[in-house]
This record gives sequence, structure tokens and C-alpha cells, in this order.
Amino acid sequence: MLRAEDVLAKLNSGGYTVRGKSLTLKTAHLLLIFMDADKSGDLDVVELFKLEHYVAVVRREYVESYESSNPPSVTQTQMKRALAAHDFDLDEETLKFLWLEYRSQGGIEYNNYVAALTRLHILKDRFQAHLLNLPCDCQVARFSFKQFMKSAII
Repeated sequence: MLRAEDVLAKLNSGGYTVRGKSLTLKTAHLLLIFMDADKSGDLDVVELFKLEHYVAVVRREYVESYESSNPPSVTQTQMKRALAAHDFDLDEETLKFLWLEYRSQGGIEYNNYVAALTRLHILKDRFQAHLLNLPCDCQVARFSFKQFMKSAII
């Protein structure tokens, strides 16, 4: 069973870095939360495989689309497009908050890009886990305040 420190070591040894910069322990922890299907606090072999696949896809997307810019980072416009491509329909206020939270030196670097996407996936999964079965084509979820706080704080 793997904890966040082990996940980070596996990702680093597997070459999931960009220009020698690896993900942080905080991002590894978010990745663990995202892929920990059984909520055990650590990852089994299948969960680790899914995590590595997810990171490989996001890393490739980052390298192919944004790594060639100088400095290598994602601009605000590019981030909006990336979020739309990942099916995140966010309002302008949320986009602004996300940008301020994750940008550095004029853009979003690799680690923060992975962290932001992963955090949004966690929130989306938690929302979908609470969807109500209504006779309409709408997405409505029911949360207790405690469940909402758990989802929002991550």
C-alpha cells in the first residue's frame, strides 16, 4: 500500500517530471485522494496504475501544449480552454479565484496545473456522488453542511 510520499517517489522515478521539476508532496496527496477509490488512505496496485495513467495524460497535455512557451507555463486564456476540454464549466469568479490560487510568474506551472485539475476532479466526483435522482435533465445534489465543507476544503 502506498502513501503520498511513496506515490511521489514512484512518479519521480517514473519520469513524471517536466524540465527536471517534479510534483510536490501536496500535489501527490491530492492525486492520492483522487485515485483512492476505497477511501483507505493509501493506494493499491490498480489505483496506482490509474494514477500513473492520469498523470501521464495530464503531463503529456502540459508538455505538448504549454511547455514550449517562455517561461513554460499556462496562460489564463489557455487555462480556460484546458478546463473546458476537461468538461469544467466554471463561472468567471471561480476562474479568477483558481487563477489567483495557482498562478506564479505570469502563468500556471506544471505542478500547479496538475494540482488544479486534480482538485477540480475531486470536487466534481464528490458532487456527482451526491446527485439526486430527479425526473428532469438536471444535475442537483444534496449535501449536508459537513459534506460540503469536506469537499470544499480538500
